[in-house]
Amino acid sequence: MNKYIFFLFFSFFLSIFQSCTSDEIINSYYEVPTGVWKKENIVSFPFFVQDTSVAYKIIPKIIIHKNYYYSNLFLKYKITDSLGNNIYSEVWEHFLFDDQTGKPIGSGISNAYSYSFMVIENKKFEKKGTYSFTIQHFMSENDIPEVQALGLSVKKNS
Repeated sequence: MNKYIFFLFFSFFLSIFQSCTSDEIINSYYEVPTGVWKKENIVSFPFFVQDTSVAYKIIPKIIIHKNYYYSNLFLKYKITDSLGNNIYSEVWEHFLFDDQTGKPIGSGISNAYSYSFMVIENKKFEKKGTYSFTIQHFMSENDIPEVQALGLSVKKNS
């Protein structure tokens, strides 16, 4: 129970702090139920693009517990437009620990480590409208324990 209170406080503080940035169009987190991310649990983040004259940074985020077992994480990302047309789809491998020291690469508070991945640095959207960014784990196991939250930040690349 204590870790959930900490997570909610941390997420709330982080979203209040980052919502002050006018260039950011979404900064949202999804709490993974029971801390076990199931392969069939595809997390979707809808966001609205108003300004099509600029490029955007697409930055998925993850918060894992210090007892996360794997050294890496395979994630499948997808962006669809309001009609469901696929405009981006790719599988990425993210390394979470330093090869030499074995220490987490992400920033840590208490028992949680937070990671942000720059997936797309200059994405231009052709039309104003609602888009959806989905994240699915692509690990060999169906259930990945010790994953606390997934997030997304989309901001203007200025």
